[in-house]
Amino acid sequence: MKASSNGVRQIVIVGTGLDGRAFRLPLPTDATTFEIDRADIFELKGTLLTEAGLLPHCRRQTIAADIADPEWIAALSLGGWQHDQPTLWLLEGLLIYLSVDPRTFRVETLRGAGGLQCVTYSRWDRAPE
Repeated sequence: MKASSNGVRQIVIVGTGLDGRAFRLPLPTDATTFEIDRADIFELKGTLLTEAGLLPHCRRQTIAADIADPEWIAALSLGGWQHDQPTLWLLEGLLIYLSVDPRTFRVETLRGAGGLQCVTYSRWDRAPE
């Protein structure tokens, strides 16, 4: 919410899953939430949203893309994301499922894209056995 009050109008949620920020947060109507995940996730989410009768509070754009494919940023651009506009990037609970090299690639990709970043950090040496 702080990012939107500071003028950020693009929120990109990588590995969105069933995240409901566009539906539950009072985001500005001129903001766009870009949700990136697999097509099958969006099919399930779409069904659940329809059944619940939920509507987003802001523009919502789904991007069916595999983040293991380096072209996912291009798919995001095709979906309307503007690289020259302030962006809040969210990667919550995602990086732990990726090996170190893909994690580094994604964070570096986002650093090059600019904007604010929010990631979930975990240490492998503290992972449960």
